[in-house]
Amino acid sequence: MMIQKLALSAFGPYAGREEIDFSQFAGEVFLIGGDTGAGKTTIFDAICFALYGTGSGSLRKDGSTLRNQDAGRKAESWVELTFTAANGRGYTVHRATAELKSPGRKTAAVPADQVRLMDADGSVICTGSRTVTEEIKRLTGFDRDTFLRVSVLPQGEFDRFLTADSRTRGETLRQIFGTQLYENYAKIIQKWQKKVDEQMSAVNSAYELLLGRYFPADGEQRFISGADVYIPKFEQLLAECDENRRAAAEECDRISQKSLENNTRKIAAEKANAAIAEWQSAVSEKQALDARAGEFAERSALLARQKQAASAFPSLERQERSLSRRNSAEKRFEAALSQQQEAERALETAQQERARAQELIPAREKALGALPGLEALLTRCEEARAALEKCRQTEKLIENARALLAENAAKSGACENSSEKLAAEISAAELLAAGSAGAQAEFRELSAQKERAAALSQEIAALGEFRQELAAADGASQKAAKALDEAELASAELHRKYYAGEAARLAQKLGKGEKCPVCGSTEHPFPAPWTEDIPTREQLEKAEKTAEKRRSAKSPADGALAECFGRLEAKRSSAAREYAQVMGCEFPADGAGKALAELLERLGEQSREKQARLAECTAAESKLPGLRAERERLEQQKSALSDENSRLNAELSRLNSEHSAQTAAAEEKQSGLEGRTPEMLRQEIASKKAQIKQADELCSRADEGFSAASQAAASAKSSAVELRKALEEDEAEVSAAGAALSQELQRCGFESADELRRYAVPQERTDALEREIQQHQQALTKAQTKLAESEKRLPENREPVPLEQYIEEEKRLSAELKSRQEALAGYAAEHSGVESTLAEIRARVESSRAIASRQEMLRRLNQVVNGSGKERISFEAFIQMRMFRGVLEEANQRLSVMSGGRYRFALRTQNVRANAVEGLDIDIIDYNSGSEARRDVSTLSGGERFMASFALAIGLSDHTLRQGAGRRSDMLFIDEGFSSLDGDTFALAFDVIEKLRSQNRMVGIVTHVAEIQEHFRDRRIYVRKTRSGSRIDVVNTIRNS
Repeated sequence: MMIQKLALSAFGPYAGREEIDFSQFAGEVFLIGGDTGAGKTTIFDAICFALYGTGSGSLRKDGSTLRNQDAGRKAESWVELTFTAANGRGYTVHRATAELKSPGRKTAAVPADQVRLMDADGSVICTGSRTVTEEIKRLTGFDRDTFLRVSVLPQGEFDRFLTADSRTRGETLRQIFGTQLYENYAKIIQKWQKKVDEQMSAVNSAYELLLGRYFPADGEQRFISGADVYIPKFEQLLAECDENRRAAAEECDRISQKSLENNTRKIAAEKANAAIAEWQSAVSEKQALDARAGEFAERSALLARQKQAASAFPSLERQERSLSRRNSAEKRFEAALSQQQEAERALETAQQERARAQELIPAREKALGALPGLEALLTRCEEARAALEKCRQTEKLIENARALLAENAAKSGACENSSEKLAAEISAAELLAAGSAGAQAEFRELSAQKERAAALSQEIAALGEFRQELAAADGASQKAAKALDEAELASAELHRKYYAGEAARLAQKLGKGEKCPVCGSTEHPFPAPWTEDIPTREQLEKAEKTAEKRRSAKSPADGALAECFGRLEAKRSSAAREYAQVMGCEFPADGAGKALAELLERLGEQSREKQARLAECTAAESKLPGLRAERERLEQQKSALSDENSRLNAELSRLNSEHSAQTAAAEEKQSGLEGRTPEMLRQEIASKKAQIKQADELCSRADEGFSAASQAAASAKSSAVELRKALEEDEAEVSAAGAALSQELQRCGFESADELRRYAVPQERTDALEREIQQHQQALTKAQTKLAESEKRLPENREPVPLEQYIEEEKRLSAELKSRQEALAGYAAEHSGVESTLAEIRARVESSRAIASRQEMLRRLNQVVNGSGKERISFEAFIQMRMFRGVLEEANQRLSVMSGGRYRFALRTQNVRANAVEGLDIDIIDYNSGSEARRDVSTLSGGERFMASFALAIGLSDHTLRQGAGRRSDMLFIDEGFSSLDGDTFALAFDVIEKLRSQNRMVGIVTHVAEIQEHFRDRRIYVRKTRSGSRIDVVNTIRNS
């Protein structure tokens, strides 16, 4: 960071505007001198106030106290600072002071637009005191206190960093070097360790449940790390289960063989009984078919009669068709005779109409001869009327011209009035348009603040949704944990009941004196009791699957909970930072939304006022071109009206002359018409033409009607002749069809046509009857064949064999086999349970090793980063100590020179307690004591403390330049302090100051020491008192030369 230029007005003792160009002192050491109380320290206050809104000293933090005491309440008091930020870009900050406090009154707030940050081209980046301050902190990387510790040694407070405790130094180093990151790492590692510990606890709980299935707990917690003790026991159980399964399988094979032999004998008896039943069925079927022989003989005779009727039926159909055609022909012939008579009557009527039309021809010829004379009179009459109409049009034109002259006179007066009003309106609009740019800038500024506040309000509202998500995720995680616990408990209980049931099953099968297959004892004083709630193996597997499913569901639920918590914390941190910048205060636990709503309401009201003002200015600005154009139009209109009046007067003279000539011509054309009008003549002509047209139409219609009637009569006569001939042909066909039908009835043996119709059934019925007869014959043949074949398969004695003995034996063997199979299944289920439990234990042992390794790694890492290890110091404090050692090494180079090799800084490392905020305390090593004894810095004298503070400030600044993570200050201001040094020490300190020039650093010194003032007489800023306030003179003859 580097300061380029400072301007101030009505600030401190400076009543007017003053300006300092610091860029000319880049890489230089220069003096800030002047009379006591002139305002040298005020320059530092102005720099600090411009950046952070407060002065540089602890007694000058209030901005209102920095306002010039003689400035009026309405006078503008401000500071403007141009600087280069850590990103290398230039910025300018303008900050006004608040009005002076008066008794009983609060300090007036500085308007937001009076505090603004601008980029190099003058564009406003943001406004408002808090917003600008937060943005400057972001750009420079320093807050006020850190900036002062790195860049300024204030008057009377130069030893603040030297004498600060470890906590204060830690905060400063955290600001400069960004060590907050390491503290965040420590918190994350703690969370990781807690999660891994929970995972190991879950593994041990699951391991305990698995062991409890076969080896109940004896009261002590068993951990998975001791699984090697129980794995051999599970392997022994597996071997015992294998032996039991083998013996049970051999017994099942023996019983199965006996069952197979019994089943073979049973099948042979069943086949003999089936052959006897088949022969008896064939005999019954043959007897039933023989009983229907008479019925099918009658059906065969009916089929023969139906086939004869089918061959004779076409002759019957022919007779019926010929009779139908003859009847239709008779009806058509009678209709044709009637049409012929009607046509002859129509022909006679048409002859009469034609004669009447011929009588109108003489009157038509007379009307046709009168038409030419009437049309000539009509032409002359229309010409006379046209002449009169032209006269009337000319009269109207004369009246219009006179009216236009009067109207133009009124318009000329109105134009004069409008021009005067328009000139006043243009003046008012120009005045409003002049303020448009300022109003627009103010409105943009307010809009930016409002948008930022609205976005923050939405972000805070979204926090509620994230909290709901977190609550839902937490509920889901707890629900999954509860479900897992319930499932594991249920599974353990089912295993307990199952194995108790296995013991009960074994006890039921034990006889007195028999060896127990489990313990080998022949005495059974306390056999396991049988209960009805013993679970099956399927229920056990289902319970285990349920527990595993819920175990799998819990891990995603826990992950979702952690993810929701991380998102909520990230969003809340982001909202808190933005809230601090927007509102200028810490993010509250409650009420942030309400405060933002109030801010938005205030900004909205201000924005609406500014918008209304801007709209008024914009409207006036946009209205100006139209108003000016209207003024020009009015001038043009007045000129056009004058030209129009001249033209109208000339036109009026011409029209009067033309009207006189037109009147004379019209009177001449009206002579000889005898009062007849064009309408009367047109009516007479139309009457003659209608008479001619009527005669022509009547004659034409009469001729057309006579011709059509003649053709119709001839056509009707011809049609009647043809229909008579067709009727005679149909009569002949009827006679031939009747003869053919008589022959067919005689051939087939039918008495009449009605008998033929009774046997003439549809072909489908005949086909169906024929199929029934054929199917009966086929069934009879099949039954005879079946009877013959079944007689061949009959046993010799033809007596059924009883099956009860085989069935009883089969039931006995099945019951015995089922009992043995259940025992085998029990042994197999027990083997599967032991095997799956052992496999699960081995899998959990394997997974626990990775968890244990990660647990140990995180435990050690947590000890390191949180200060619970041997060193007893946190990781962030360790990093800060290393960085502070670098600062002290830089400082010692200057302190050793200024103290003549006597003093050096050393970091105090003794008695650093765990979790205590220590480790950054410093001691002074005094080599004059002979034993490198350590001293507390508070034991130094005033001059020695200034010297040590000066060296420490330079060391901090130098180390910041090298390792400040983007935070650097290329300047240092020293306010007094040199007067406390003796001559030799001052000379050594002065050599240190001169060497800073080689590092391209700007160093400003405020002092009253004459030697220093004399040395820097060619490069200095001098403050002098005047009656009208302090003034600043800048001298830099080296740079100017």
